[in-house]
Amino acid sequence: MKYYRINFNNKITDETVTIRYKVILEEPEEQKSIMQFGSATFQILSAPDNYFLMGQAALQIIRMINLGMDDSYCLTHVTFASSQNQDILKVPKRAAVESAIRETNLDPNAPLPAIDIVKQNLIG
Repeated sequence: MKYYRINFNNKITDETVTIRYKVILEEPEEQKSIMQFGSATFQILSAPDNYFLMGQAALQIIRMINLGMDDSYCLTHVTFASSQNQDILKVPKRAAVESAIRETNLDPNAPLPAIDIVKQNLIG
């Protein structure tokens, strides 16, 4: 079994919300290599009400990643950067993250990953 983590960070402007993610292998011989990375940018005014406040963008990305991973990979950790603006974007609730993972796990008995929220340090 190979283990991986998903790290999220975000950038909010007056008009957009950008969610960035990295999928990182945790195998020592892989030296924490980045397996996937990407971002999604949304226009704030075109999103449904509460879309960002409920963390739906991140939940969709988690589902997409989980569905795209071979069953020899196991998600062990999800880290969310705290939002720059809590009035626009919030981290999804733990139960919603766990539900998104269960929906897309091939193994219903797979353990759920650890979920953390870290303070985001913006550079530049």
